[in-house]
Amino acid sequence: MSDEPGRDGPEAKGAASVPAEHEDGASLRPESRRWSRRQLLFGGGSLLGGMAIGAVGATAVSDRLPVQDDPSTSANAGDVSRVVATGEHQAGINRPDVPASHALYSVLDAPQTRTREDLVTMLAALGDRVLSLAESASGLLPDGAGDLAVCIGVGARLVELVEGSTARVDLPHFAGDDALPPERRGGDVLIITSASDPGILEPVTAELVAAAQLSLRWSEAGYRGRPRQDVARNPFGFYDGVMIPRDDDALEQGVWIGSGAFAGGTICVVRHFDLDVDRFRELAEGDQEQVIGRHKADGSPLTGGDTFAESDLLAKTSTGSYVTPASSHVRAAHPSFVGRPLMLRRSYSVLSAGTVSGLLFTSFQNDVRTFVATQQRMDDMDAMMAYTSVRGIGAFALLPGFDSAQKLGASLER
Repeated sequence: MSDEPGRDGPEAKGAASVPAEHEDGASLRPESRRWSRRQLLFGGGSLLGGMAIGAVGATAVSDRLPVQDDPSTSANAGDVSRVVATGEHQAGINRPDVPASHALYSVLDAPQTRTREDLVTMLAALGDRVLSLAESASGLLPDGAGDLAVCIGVGARLVELVEGSTARVDLPHFAGDDALPPERRGGDVLIITSASDPGILEPVTAELVAAAQLSLRWSEAGYRGRPRQDVARNPFGFYDGVMIPRDDDALEQGVWIGSGAFAGGTICVVRHFDLDVDRFRELAEGDQEQVIGRHKADGSPLTGGDTFAESDLLAKTSTGSYVTPASSHVRAAHPSFVGRPLMLRRSYSVLSAGTVSGLLFTSFQNDVRTFVATQQRMDDMDAMMAYTSVRGIGAFALLPGFDSAQKLGASLER
């Protein structure tokens, strides 16, 4: 999705004669047994393929430390900046500033977690393991953690243990969701691990899964292309997630939860899409741009400006039609039409059997209704959706930040 802030503008339904794109993630079925490394590697998209392509960016404030120049590390270890695991918010949401080039998404069940106290204990164990992995080299990560970031969230069943309701993460069925098998919707726990080095993501995730006695629903590896500032091209070849909150005020308004047990956290929606890239590429470039609402070469709006400029949704051609077509993705996903703040999006492309096949759409917002209103509008009028088919969806409450004293999940205690 490609939210843009800005002016309200009139809109017409239908319009542009060509359809367009989208993004998200899923792949496997639940098992009662614990996760094996083979399941991680082969359960839903190999970690071993791929460079990077995909979506979004972050905030203006950096929480990264330079990796120490240690002769015991690999030759490339000093080429990345270490991501601080502790803080007010979890790593991997708005930091690092530029999203890592590789990520492993893991949606799991927590069969041993039946009470609120079980949940607090399980999350504390996860947080402790994250800190131990991030803070020093080990047998698991002999070259150190590099720029590893881990973020962890909980789904509807576990949110209900805390709040007595699932409202915080409730999602309706969107177009195509009715056909999804149950294991492709929801889940108890979301773990997203990301780093420049894809080789560390599987062992780190396997370690966390074992520490919390979790079982696999699905996993998927994603990647992002060479960034332009904090955006990268998606499988359709367009810069994705250009307009996002990049300063503290915008993040407070639209991303961070302000009160309650999850204060300092956020709501993460993950939606896995297959993309009909071949059919989209059959369109002439000008028609592709009408579908998306931005120029392909540099990501600039059809109404003028640079890559990060806002679209002028009121601009019309000499014949009276909108310069940014009424059915374009940019117009359909624009927050001004749904009265919601900007979502922070950090999506990843998916490579399957050597072919770019999909997108792990990922949005962070402090109210799940922001995503719901936007997706419903896109289902209704976004030409891009004709080139997508959904494979899975889930919404998760990501916990606030933590450290060795304030454990992950401590805010959920009674």
